[in-house]
Amino acid sequence: MEVGYVANELAALDGSGADVIACGLFEDERPMRGLAAVADFRLAGRLSAYLRRGELTGVMGEAFLFPPRPRLSAEKLVVFGWGPSTGLDEAACERAIRRIVIALVGLGAKRTVLELPGRARDLCDPERAASLLFRVTEEHAADLSVLLVEDEPGRKRFALRFEEEKKRARRVL
Repeated sequence: MEVGYVANELAALDGSGADVIACGLFEDERPMRGLAAVADFRLAGRLSAYLRRGELTGVMGEAFLFPPRPRLSAEKLVVFGWGPSTGLDEAACERAIRRIVIALVGLGAKRTVLELPGRARDLCDPERAASLLFRVTEEHAADLSVLLVEDEPGRKRFALRFEEEKKRARRVL
């Protein structure tokens, strides 16, 4: 797995070279936050319209595939439901990450801009997110290239934990 980082800004998304943008939303959080909000802005509120009509809800397990062109450079936008924000414990975060990884592998994603569950609100700390993402991608033998949406302090913490996980995995082998 190859991991890089990107800011949660339109210019960064435009220059990412990603074929897939993967983000999520909580069922009890309106307006949207994080990467979903940035994508919705660029899409002139089209995701918000799906929310108002009840076609997009944010319930755990939901995956909403959307063609974002020509407003976003990626071929696909996938919005995942993360359930209620108050219910994002470690098990829920792992289920959400597992759903994301399986979907990205199924889509044949080559390079993905990815916001992990709860990171926009710091509901899942970067170290925990790094461990979960590493474990799930290893279990699924997923060869993914992701650009994680993280701020500078989150990037450092994530990168340190991700390197620790890689070293631990090599020792096991």
